[in-house]
Amino acid sequence: MKSVWTETWELPCFERLQNDINVDVLVIGGGMAGILCGYMLEKSGIHYALVEKNRICSGITKNTTAKILTDMVMGRETPYASVFSPSRSIIHPQLAVNTFEAIGNLLTLSGKRCPHMGCALKWNPQENSWDCPCHGSRFTSHGELIDNPASGDLKK
Repeated sequence: MKSVWTETWELPCFERLQNDINVDVLVIGGGMAGILCGYMLEKSGIHYALVEKNRICSGITKNTTAKILTDMVMGRETPYASVFSPSRSIIHPQLAVNTFEAIGNLLTLSGKRCPHMGCALKWNPQENSWDCPCHGSRFTSHGELIDNPASGDLKK
């Protein structure tokens, strides 16, 4: 499968590690999580090394956000830096609303519960389906799975 990142941007190559090195942190894996860890360590001034068996961004990550994170680590400008920055704030008023709604949903007495995370299902008369307000799973009136993230039908 071709990737927009590998087709439009040259991935950096690094020399194979030949000798022992001393670092404070060793990050194993050059996928999205490894690159993000490297970025955070770099910004914190922590001496680290990132090791990857193949090439960074060469797995599934290459098709997602690895290029953006690599640009950030390498100090390149990217218009998406604020979206993927590990220092971005996740504290928004909507987060508090969502939290209270999820807690309320988990505490709601209900005969039907989503097998994904246990949220109380709500009947949707327009679609004739049981809908999970927490994560979006949907079930037929007979309890058969329509949409994920649940992985199975409702218990009988």
